[in-house]
Amino acid sequence: MKISFLQRLLDLTNPRACAICGQRLAVEETLLQDFGDETQFTATSISDEKKGESVVLLVKSTLDLSEIKARIKASSLAPIMQPSEVLLVEEIPLLGSGKVDFKGAKQLAQKLLTQAV
Repeated sequence: MKISFLQRLLDLTNPRACAICGQRLAVEETLLQDFGDETQFTATSISDEKKGESVVLLVKSTLDLSEIKARIKASSLAPIMQPSEVLLVEEIPLLGSGKVDFKGAKQLAQKLLTQAV
């Protein structure tokens, strides 16, 4: 079974970013076991009035949104670490090198959430 996991390097110079990245990476690592090769995902953070920042999961999958959310809820992921939003996307933003474009992922998440309101 092939699992697609898109990961980023931590910015160790910013303690706040590390905490958020640490949560983001834990989310991705924990969800790896619950999704097969039909799913690619990456997490990003967005501003949240109540929490400061929230984790949003961008998912490219053949599964429907309700199935994805059910797997996340049934996973071993602690409730506090579960993404605030799960968004289905046609493509995960990538750089020319094939690595995840995290700036593009954040912008896409903000755009999709704005359109949903």
